[in-house]
Amino acid sequence: MINPIRIFKPRIGLALGGGGVRAFAHVGLLKELEANRIPIHMLSGISMGSIIAAIYALGVPVEKIEKKLLEFAGSKELLSLERFSTDSEIDEKKLVFQKFVRILKNLYLWNVRGARKWLVKFDKIIPFVESLIGNKTFADTKIPFICVACDLSTGEEVIINKGKLIDAVLASSALPGVFPPVKMAGKLLVDAGILGSIPTWVFDKKDIDFVLAANVGGNIYHKEFNTGLDILFQADLITSNKLDQEVLKYADFVIDPAVHDILWSEFSQAGFCVEQGKIAARQNIRFLKSVIRSKHINPFFGTKKIRK
Repeated sequence: MINPIRIFKPRIGLALGGGGVRAFAHVGLLKELEANRIPIHMLSGISMGSIIAAIYALGVPVEKIEKKLLEFAGSKELLSLERFSTDSEIDEKKLVFQKFVRILKNLYLWNVRGARKWLVKFDKIIPFVESLIGNKTFADTKIPFICVACDLSTGEEVIINKGKLIDAVLASSALPGVFPPVKMAGKLLVDAGILGSIPTWVFDKKDIDFVLAANVGGNIYHKEFNTGLDILFQADLITSNKLDQEVLKYADFVIDPAVHDILWSEFSQAGFCVEQGKIAARQNIRFLKSVIRSKHINPFFGTKKIRK
């Protein structure tokens, strides 16, 4: 039997995906949803999206989340990752010497990846996460939160909704080759983005009537591939993009902030990503409200996925 209250006030689940710094757009999105009094009744998150979702689920003001994230993005540890990024779109006006330096950088990265299991230790990241999450558990959240990781040994999805939040989000954020896997309950867990970076499929229809998703996936359309590393990154992006197209089918409404051309590790672009999240949400608020209203009027027939 349908609860009559939920006919007029559907429960909304918000799926926040990964994408490194691109996920900072989620903060701008949350600010606009709050400003327009669109309530969120459940959150799901993967990778950086899981960190933002966990902090927000605890009731931390979104302004504080924004301030802390921007401070975090400016840290030496994260900015150092930007050195290892590659950009396949090479400006033809660049000097030959600049191209040569770039090739040397990629060769160095190949060697680093070959000699080490990961580029950054979590002990550089944990203090930031602890400063906002502390020792809180899932039971402390004001909004129910579902964290998604992947068992590296079996490839199976792992849903985490109990225990310490910091353990869960670190497991979900353990990007293979960049951060170390996390051991939890006898499993070796990594970033679930390899299964689909936007966790739209985890909501139970008994609890949630309307799924809202934020797509901050990377752009796969590059033209030049100067090193083997470029090719590997491109192959990974193609796989991720295809998976995301499938998981977005579970959403009733999808918002696409204009951050797709930002590399995941370009943390110097953090402020830009937050602003793009605000802009995309602002542009879609009126349409989003109308789609939610259609859910009120016709709950028995549901809604079609809307993407803007």
